[in-house]
Amino acid sequence: MVDRLRRMGSHRRRLLRAGLLLVTASALAACASATGPVGRDAPPPAVLLVSIDGFRADYLDPQSTPHLAALAARGVRAEALIPSFPTKTFPNHYTIVTGLLPDHHGIVANTIWDPVLQSRFSLGNREAIQNADWYGGVPVWVSAERAGLATAPLFWPGSEAPIQGVRPTHWLEFDDDMPHDARIDWVLDRLAGDVGEAVRFATLYFSDVDVASHAFGLETPELRAAIARVDAAVGRLVASLLRRGLDSVNVIVVSDHGMTRRSPDRVVFLDDYLDPDSVRVIDWSPILAIWPGAMTDTEIYGALRGAHPNLQVYRPDEIPMEFGFGTHRRVAPVIGIADLGWSIASRDYFAANLERFSAGAHGYDQRSEDMQAMFIAAGPAFQSEVVTPAFPNVDVYELLMAILRLPPEPGDGDLGRVDQILR
Repeated sequence: MVDRLRRMGSHRRRLLRAGLLLVTASALAACASATGPVGRDAPPPAVLLVSIDGFRADYLDPQSTPHLAALAARGVRAEALIPSFPTKTFPNHYTIVTGLLPDHHGIVANTIWDPVLQSRFSLGNREAIQNADWYGGVPVWVSAERAGLATAPLFWPGSEAPIQGVRPTHWLEFDDDMPHDARIDWVLDRLAGDVGEAVRFATLYFSDVDVASHAFGLETPELRAAIARVDAAVGRLVASLLRRGLDSVNVIVVSDHGMTRRSPDRVVFLDDYLDPDSVRVIDWSPILAIWPGAMTDTEIYGALRGAHPNLQVYRPDEIPMEFGFGTHRRVAPVIGIADLGWSIASRDYFAANLERFSAGAHGYDQRSEDMQAMFIAAGPAFQSEVVTPAFPNVDVYELLMAILRLPPEPGDGDLGRVDQILR
C-alpha cells in the first residue's frame, strides 16, 4: 500500500509543480478573486486550521453543536474525515499538516522508541517534542516560512521543533490551561497583523472533547459539556473574525480521530501470556508495541500470536496493507492490534485503574465508524452548502497547500479526491 499510494499521487504532484493541473489553477484563481487580485505581489489567502481533538464525525448536530453546524451549512462538510493508522493524536495531527502517513513521517504513535536515536518519544517528554530529529516530512508552516509567508501554528504537534531548521514566526509551548478566548485572541491578533506581519497560516487546538471522553466516557454529561464548550469557542471565533474584518480567512475545522467505548469485560491481559518484565513494552493499548528484552522478538511473537481472539499480532511486514503501517524503523518488531473496544493491560495496572476501562479510547482501525473524524471548511476558497463523501486526512494537506499557492511536497495525499470542494 505504501508504494501504491506514493505512485498514485506522484504524477499529480508533478503536474502541480509544473502548473498544469487545470482544476487547481481554476480553484486558486477563484480563491484569489475572492481575496484580492491575482499577481506576483498579491498575498495568498489566509488559512486557519482548527482541531477539536477526539470529536467524532457523528457528534456534529444542529442542536448540540449549533455553531459548528452553521459553519458547515454555509461551507463544506465531509461525511467523515478518515484518520490514518494508528488513530492517535500526535500521528494524525502531524499527518494533516504534512500529507504523509505516520509510517512515512515517523510519528508512529504517541509513545515511540527509535532504535537509531536510542531515545523515547512521549507526549510528556518536552525535550523529545522539541527535538526536530523525530519529525520527518515538511509541515505546511515550514514550506510557508520558506516562501516568505509568516505562520502561527498554535499548539499543533511539531510546531515547537525547528523542523529542517525552520521555526514558525509565532509559536508557543503547549499549555492546555490557556483559556479558549486567549487562544482565539492570540491567533486573531496574528492573522490581523497586530503582532508583526499578518500571518497566512495559523492553527488552533482544543482538547476538551478528548479529555472528557478519556476521563468520563461517552454519552456522559461531562462529554456533552465539553462538546458545548468547543462549539461555543468556534462560535466566538467566527464572530470575532467578522468583527475584526477577517472574513476573508478560510477556516478549516478538523478532528484527529473519533472515540469508542471500552469495557472492563473486554481486556487482554499481557501477563497471561508472557512476563512483561522480560520485554520492553513501549506502547500498550490498543496498539501493543513490544521490543525485545530478555525475550527475543521471535519468542515474543511465538508467545502472543494467536493467544487471544481479540488481539491480532504481527511482525511489521505482516501488518495488513490496509493500515498503511509497518515500514518505518520506529514500528516495533512485534505489534499487537486490539479489536475495537478492547484494551491491553497488565493485571496489576487493571486492578489499580479499573475506572479507566469504562471510559473512551481511540487508536483502533481507522476504517471503523467510531474512529471517523470531522471536516468542515468555510471561506472564499470553498464551495457553499456542499456535503462531500468521506476522504482520508492526508488530503487536508493538499487543500492547505493549494489555497496557500505553495507546491506540495511528495506525499500520500491526492488533491483530485477533494478539489471539487474548492471554488
